[in-house]
Amino acid sequence: MKKDKNIYTIEEVFDYISFLNKHQARWGTSKSFSGGKKLKKKDYIYNRCMRKTVAFYLSKLQAGRPPKLKTLFKHYLKLWDEATGSQEVDYLKRDPRDTTWSKRRSQERYVQEAYEVIQKFYEKNKVKRQAIVSVNYPYVIEIDGIKITGTFELIREVVDPMNIHNRVIEVVSYITNTSKPEQHRVETDLYSSFISYAFLKTFHRYPDELIIHNVTRDEEKYIDQEGNNYQRLAKVLKGFAQFKTLQEETDLFD
Repeated sequence: MKKDKNIYTIEEVFDYISFLNKHQARWGTSKSFSGGKKLKKKDYIYNRCMRKTVAFYLSKLQAGRPPKLKTLFKHYLKLWDEATGSQEVDYLKRDPRDTTWSKRRSQERYVQEAYEVIQKFYEKNKVKRQAIVSVNYPYVIEIDGIKITGTFELIREVVDPMNIHNRVIEVVSYITNTSKPEQHRVETDLYSSFISYAFLKTFHRYPDELIIHNVTRDEEKYIDQEGNNYQRLAKVLKGFAQFKTLQEETDLFD
């Protein structure tokens, strides 16, 4: 079945935004993560594996069976091996006398850094009092004839810090980019606008809180949702649609 030219994923949109900001795709390419193709960019692979590991943890937490930290390490390593076509030895178990270790240090950097990020994420969520409402809830929004698909990575209910007798709904989006502060701010602002608007169109209300959690930086940002973002999003999507048309006609990334 031929894909509708006017339907894109949120990842494709931010591939375009990152291309503008850095003159190269930072959030990945349009290649499928699970389509059997070996992905070339290790930054992209790291991002995808990390987000899938976060989703794995949250789904288990929602089911009342939170995984142990060691299980998360194994899950990430399995995803990494599948995506890169390699079989990395868990660096935590590597024999320090292994003479080949220094040669593979740069390759294993992504695994080591991922373990450190996962541990911080695990420790933070282990003590978090939260009721998971949904993990990866799908949405489709349409702006000026362009449809965008994506998921709300986490919708949860927590105690209102201003009134312990009330509960509030939080929508949490997880990002893993390591871009420079200014670029990170621009991408976060746009991403939060998309998520806020998508939640409004899907549930006919704004969430009580919208949080962007940068897993790599271990930072949480509470987003101000005031104002109408429709015109801003429409402008971004118009440029994105023109870019995709040009990409298809000229094979820009081939």
